[in-house]
Amino acid sequence: MTATVSAESGTPTGTVAFKDGDTELGTGTLDDGEATYSTESLSVDTHTITAEYAGYDDYEGSSSAAVDLVINGGVNYQFILPFIYRNGSAQ
Repeated sequence: MTATVSAESGTPTGTVAFKDGDTELGTGTLDDGEATYSTESLSVDTHTITAEYAGYDDYEGSSSAAVDLVINGGVNYQFILPFIYRNGSAQ
């Protein structure tokens, strides 16, 4: 999973938490505005994935829109969450 965090000025730093509903799956550290997280522990089911940027220094935290990820089994998935931080809110 990849979350992109950007701002009108500068490049945000810090961490992004990747969640399945209310359960935190793990975190990724922002590197040039992108944080990644990889897991093989998601069960066969539909998972509602979000990314939450905690904020850091002059950048406020915000959350991505939810993305439904359907795991059918036996297939590798990679996707990018629609998470862009601008003017204090996710877009």
